[in-house]
Amino acid sequence: MKNTLVLYYSYEGSTENLSKDLANNFDLTCIKLEPIKDLNKQGFAKYVWGGFQVISKRRPKLKPLNIDFDNFNNIIIASPIWAGQVTPAIYSFIKNNDLTNKNISLFYTHKGGNKKVIDKFKKITKLNLNNIIDCPNVETDYENQKTRLLEWYKINFVN
Repeated sequence: MKNTLVLYYSYEGSTENLSKDLANNFDLTCIKLEPIKDLNKQGFAKYVWGGFQVISKRRPKLKPLNIDFDNFNNIIIASPIWAGQVTPAIYSFIKNNDLTNKNISLFYTHKGGNKKVIDKFKKITKLNLNNIIDCPNVETDYENQKTRLLEWYKINFVN
């Protein structure tokens, strides 16, 4: 189990909270992706700029990560969904790192679901995803989504 990394981007905290709960429950390494310049968290404009980044395929520069990816066979990527896709920070990470020999899984948080998220993600990243789970409405249904995520991990990663 120690060879699993939870790598996440979180804007308002839901994805971060789930990522940390997953990591804490299974003693996993958990790393947050941080853009050098992130969106302003105040007001309605954050939604406009976040959606604009997705639609215009902007890929923010990320703060350096102090981690050796060779120590991990499994990488769980966690992201909120913006404009029907994972966040630009996640795409930046994937674009700038070789994940060829890694087992990649995904969990994503959202408020309304879009079944095309996975197809878009696979097409853009060209990654084979081993395991996928969505976590809807985390803000109002946190405990249930946390339980689902922990069960998902147990079923797919714990031998």
